[in-house]
Amino acid sequence: MLIKFFNLNTWKGKYIKDIIKHVKKKKYDLINFQEVAGGIHSYTTKDNFADYKKAFPMNSELVIRGRNTGDKTSYFGNATFYNNGWKLLRKEVVWMQKKVLAVTEAVTNPIDYPYNFYSLLLQSGRRKFYLINTHLIWESNPNESRRRENVNQILVNYIKTLKHPFILSGDFNITANNPTVEKLDSLANNLLTKNKIKNTLNLRVHTARKKIPKPGLAVDFIYVSKHFKQKNLKVHKKLDLSDHFGIETELDFVNHS
Repeated sequence: MLIKFFNLNTWKGKYIKDIIKHVKKKKYDLINFQEVAGGIHSYTTKDNFADYKKAFPMNSELVIRGRNTGDKTSYFGNATFYNNGWKLLRKEVVWMQKKVLAVTEAVTNPIDYPYNFYSLLLQSGRRKFYLINTHLIWESNPNESRRRENVNQILVNYIKTLKHPFILSGDFNITANNPTVEKLDSLANNLLTKNKIKNTLNLRVHTARKKIPKPGLAVDFIYVSKHFKQKNLKVHKKLDLSDHFGIETELDFVNHS
């Protein structure tokens, strides 16, 4: 069973038309998006998720991390789109920090935002696997502080409990030489490290491009359990879809026991 997978931090829909065009052309089986937004949080449209749902003939799930208290239409979170022929058996949202959806204007430091990850147990035929999507705590430094490591440990502990094959992806906001990545490396195959990817940030448009060291930083990750064999992996460096690059991989689900 081949799975064509795509991960992208969508930058609150800043280039949503280009994202939609790319996804419709590529016809992915499985997509993880981070920074899906609506209302005051969105750069371009009132509801990113609604626009994606309309454009993609796929099943979908949205998990909201926060809303702005001054805008009832606002939201900020992550979303997954998956093959229409697959079944969703279970959905679980795990809060890593502050199970509070309301974010006031006074909360200006991203480290104080609510953070979560979610897990979807999907089934295709007789095959079952987990899909996990997350956006870990942001700080200006890509090196993991003790506070971030302690929060991120919740994700590591969860991965240890999984009874089925899994795919994990997201914007981790840290680089490979950090404790959380090293812990996850001991539990699954890190496709970014395996393919020696050194940068996943789009320095053509990133607002902090003058502060980011060249050639950039690899802060987006895809992990797969031993049941998946990577056929290929591509970082879409030439496309301006976001301030992050989209990462595409084809996975062969070779062992589902």
